[in-house]
Amino acid sequence: MIDGKIAGFVVLLASLVVMFWSISRANAKLPTIRRLPGLGAIEEAVGRATEMGKPVLFTPGWGDVASSNAAPTIAGLDMMGYVGRLTARTDTRLAVTVGHPNTYTVAPEVLRGAYTAEGKADALANKTALSVLRR
Repeated sequence: MIDGKIAGFVVLLASLVVMFWSISRANAKLPTIRRLPGLGAIEEAVGRATEMGKPVLFTPGWGDVASSNAAPTIAGLDMMGYVGRLTARTDTRLAVTVGHPNTYTVAPEVLRGAYTAEGKADALANKTALSVLRR
């Protein structure tokens, strides 16, 4: 009975040593994450619109945020937040079109968070236009 407890304790100690060694080795060489080329293109497009004095038009998709196909629309809303931060930073007008009423209620909150993150929450009403396009 005691031999089984000692063997279990030895196995536990050995697995802890291996676990901590693996964690320290993994932390020593963290992988690098490459930058997506599409994000650079978005920054370039917002910069070009700023230079030309034109607004940026963005649509997060035509879907609903509460359906089974919500993932692309939610990803589009996340990208809208990124574009919103860029337009807030450069004081560029942003026009957003959505295709569903549920998305229409979420989009202003995403933009409010983006403008607040850039410290320009008061400029939100003057710099954005939001509309629902019907199919």
